Parts: sequence; C-alpha cells; structure tokens
Amino acid sequence: MKVAVLLALVGAALASPYTADGIWGTTRNHIPIDGVLTRITGGQDATAGEFPWQISLQVTPAVGARYHTCGGTILDETHIVCAAHCVVGQSLSALEVVVGAQNIKDATEPTQQRLRVKRLVYHPNYNGNTINNDASIITLSTPITLNDRVRALRLAPQTHEPSGRAVNTGWGNSNPNGGTPAIVPDALQKVELEIVDRATCRTRYAGINGITDAMVCAGGGPLKGACNGDSGGPLVAYDLGDDAPYLAGIVSWGMQPCGQERYPTVFGNVAFLRPFLDTEGARP
Repeated sequence: MKVAVLLALVGAALASPYTADGIWGTTRNHIPIDGVLTRITGGQDATAGEFPWQISLQVTPAVGARYHTCGGTILDETHIVCAAHCVVGQSLSALEVVVGAQNIKDATEPTQQRLRVKRLVYHPNYNGNTINNDASIITLSTPITLNDRVRALRLAPQTHEPSGRAVNTGWGNSNPNGGTPAIVPDALQKVELEIVDRATCRTRYAGINGITDAMVCAGGGPLKGACNGDSGGPLVAYDLGDDAPYLAGIVSWGMQPCGQERYPTVFGNVAFLRPFLDTEGARP
C-alpha cells in the first residue's frame, strides 16, 4: 500500500516541478537563470561567501535558456556531492557546475567559477520510487581554484547520527506558502533547522514513504525547509564537539507544499552513505 501511494504521488510530481500536492524531489527542477528572478522556504539571504562549499548545478539545453537544476557541495577540487535524482539521465555536455556564486542570475560575478563535468556516478542502490540512497558524486573536468569564497566541506563521520541545529542552503522555491507560484531567488538562501530523530520522522511519513537509515530529517517549524531547486544541496550540522561545520545531509525530498510543520525535509544521510561517497570521491 505504501508503494502504491508513493507511486501515485510520484506521477503527480512528474507532471510539473511545482505540483500543489505530493512529493518533491522525485524529478529534477527547471529554474530559469536568465529570466526574471524574484528565496529556500522560510529562509533569508546568506551573506556573500558565508557558505563557500555551495554549488549550483546548471543545464544549457540544446534549445532554450540555461537553467539551475540542483545544488551540491564541494568535496574537494574535483568532486561534488549531490543527489542521485539530480544526475540520473543528465547529459555531461549540457552540464556546468558553478562555484563561488552568491547571485546565480549574475554570471559576471567575479567570484564565480564555471566548470565542465567529466563524470556522473550515483549510488548503485538508489531507488527512484522510494528515493532511497539518494546520493551522487560529480567529477569535474578541471580542478576548482579554492580560496576564501570557494572551499570544501568535510563529511559526517561514518555511523554518526547528527543532532541539534543545522543549516540548509540553496536557490530553490521560496514562496512563503511553500507552493505555487514558484518564487526563485537570485541570492543564495539559508534556513536554520533542527534535526528530527529518525523514529519521529518515520512516524510522520507513515503511509507516504519509508524513512530508512540512508535518510536524515530536519525541520524548522511551519513554512521552513528545503523546496524544489534545493535538491542535492547541503544540510550542515555542528555537533561534532568542535562547533565546526560538516555535511550531514543531501537535500532529497519532502512534501508539497514545502515547509509543512508535520513533514520535515528529508536528506540523504551522509554518515550512512560514506562508503559510496569515499569510494567515488577518491576516483581521479
């Protein structure tokens, strides 16, 4: 029964990246960059350089304007951590990773670096129906130049369970009601969330979709959370004892409208996914 319900919701989501109800994160986003852009649900503008590991994954189609599809996190000079559903079926030649950006509408920002993609690999056990093991590694054709505005982020230790406060960032839909019409920011957005324990999250999503060990949940009260266009981006936590940031989650999916208090955003659990991320992140 759970699978049947989920498949119905997936079908609705595939009809439009901004469906009124159902699950987002089951299809990639098509967010124009060169058109008119008007913030992440319930968030606020990040300051320039505040999250130097954030990337924008962009597509230049054969016909039409360039667009932002997903976020991601710099692992090192040549590897990006992203979601599996962001890269499945993508064409290498059409993709570009943008680092150092604050305003993705302004391609002339002097801090931006635009890099081509060499390889896309998603988790071998990724399931597009249940959205389980939603992780990928993007390998770049040329190295990123790391500096004060462009930095890598360490990964959660294997087996670690994050807790406490966390921050999610991205350029996804920021309509205050969490739905349509989509309001897409130019400036990078941030929202502070709290990790929701897996048992509670599993109860909240009972009958909708399973919450597995490959997932971690975080919410921030009413109308706060990730939304369409934030997929693949970072959930950053600070509970390792040194108060320094680390990548705890990869934006994966949630309920539409976004930011519902009962339904926290669901992220790929980096600690659980470390074997895959470590293996692919070490390939040249």
